[in-house]
Amino acid sequence: MAGIRWTALEEDTLTALYGIADRETLKRSLPNRTWDAIKLRAGHLGLKFYDARRSHEYVQADLSPLLEDNVIAYYWMGFLGADGSFSNCRLKLTLAKRDQDHVRRFCEFIHCSNDRDQINDGYGVSVQDKAVVPELTKKFHFKKSKTYNPPNLSWMKDEHFLPFVIGFIDGDGSIKKQFGRNDAQCAIKVHRSWMDNLQEISNRICAMAGTSPNKARIGKHGYASLCFSNSIVLRYLKTKVLEMELPVLQRKWDQIDENFVSRIELSQQRLPKIKDMLDQGMTQKEIAAELDLSRALICGIVKKNNLKKVA
Repeated sequence: MAGIRWTALEEDTLTALYGIADRETLKRSLPNRTWDAIKLRAGHLGLKFYDARRSHEYVQADLSPLLEDNVIAYYWMGFLGADGSFSNCRLKLTLAKRDQDHVRRFCEFIHCSNDRDQINDGYGVSVQDKAVVPELTKKFHFKKSKTYNPPNLSWMKDEHFLPFVIGFIDGDGSIKKQFGRNDAQCAIKVHRSWMDNLQEISNRICAMAGTSPNKARIGKHGYASLCFSNSIVLRYLKTKVLEMELPVLQRKWDQIDENFVSRIELSQQRLPKIKDMLDQGMTQKEIAAELDLSRALICGIVKKNNLKKVA
């Protein structure tokens, strides 16, 4: 079968067996592939061969902490929901080399020392567990090819949904400063099949933060996206990250200043005072000077809230 493309089933078989089975078992399981072809494909997939006769070299791990109902477990499952894979009772996580410390933090959580360099400048870990992996996929509704088959998230309580979403943001989201401003924005872009999930994330997270939900959208390239730029929501998320002591990617969450209050937010806090000033006969120009806000902002607040206008 030289030159013939590997099937998904063959790759799943190779991934499941290469770290635990001996050479003869692998050849029997892939009868249409030569040993050289098997080794070549395994190298392409970033797999490493262990001689089954040298069982003392097997790497042990404990995936059961991922089944526990605590915020750290839900954070990691959210992250794995974005960047991990579950196939043939095997859990795999591969990140860019710059995030290898994050892989190590995950390995510490599951008591594993199997992390290593991967192809294409990656760094990852692969663990097989025929008992726990099926339990994880069942509990979290992870389906095969979860990129195109999103899980049901509605069963999670808010206390677990929040760290799960934060983990998902670390995997599939981006956090950066808005251009020319001190405030940040958080964006998630995934396959369009996740559209309803993104809207649920927006509805529930914004409700927790006490704001109106953002609308998830399908972009011009066909991806579903959700963006949080409201400083109230971002401050809420960052505060919860700190309170729960989640093992997040600092390069992302450092972009959010949990003490930052936007000018728009400040103006809304001053809304009652602006109304009182208008009632006292002050002009918008005078109010802007008194509160150190722009006249355009005062004008916008007056218009948006249908306040009495004074020339």
